[in-house]
Amino acid sequence: FDEDDKPTTYSGDYDGDYSSRTSEYDNYGRVIRQRFFDKDGAPTDPKVMVPEGVVEYDKWGNVIYLAAMDGNGNLIKNPKTGYSVQRSEFDSNKNCLWYAYFDENDSPTLIQGYHKVVNTYINRNSIESSSYFGKDGSPVLHSGYHCVKYKYDENNNQTEIAYFGKNGKPVNNSYGVCKVTMTYAADGTPKEKKFYNLSGNMLLHEQYVNGNWVTVVNWRANVLSFDDLLPQDLG
Repeated sequence: FDEDDKPTTYSGDYDGDYSSRTSEYDNYGRVIRQRFFDKDGAPTDPKVMVPEGVVEYDKWGNVIYLAAMDGNGNLIKNPKTGYSVQRSEFDSNKNCLWYAYFDENDSPTLIQGYHKVVNTYINRNSIESSSYFGKDGSPVLHSGYHCVKYKYDENNNQTEIAYFGKNGKPVNNSYGVCKVTMTYAADGTPKEKKFYNLSGNMLLHEQYVNGNWVTVVNWRANVLSFDDLLPQDLG
């Protein structure tokens, strides 16, 4: 531990990836650097676990820079994420305005087909849209769409999720869904969700019953779980 009683060294077996680590902190007690070692005390194999991680924060305490390094000051690809650096920017409400990925040369790189995600917000904590862009800043498709937009009611309950292509027109995402609508009871409890394709056909209709979503109509036998598409847990 350091003079502020913060752990500077950890020993143990963390999923077999490393046996010990050291940590450095800033004046606010936040981790800014960690180094990882194997059972022999040598830096970890970068093909398994990055030997060093570096973190930077903005004035509100949000992580704006996260880098994988070789322990000698050089950027390397993180074997667990596929990129070397993630940069982000946040507003004063701690909402992420954008995040982007970079390779070991600190050049833009693609992860799951996109380099950067840009978010907009309606108010302090309600996301309005998320859009995906490539290394050159041009719009790209992710899971079949370029932009996803959200709507809310007067109580800030999310009422609609809709997907759009690079031309700004509605599209089906990779699950075949173009739009999801949600309704709520007077007390804010979810009532139902309906999933539609681009043609306006309802693919799935669910009702919230006793704390569980119950399928009322399922027009596609191979429909996957759409809950993963929702940015909040509705149960």
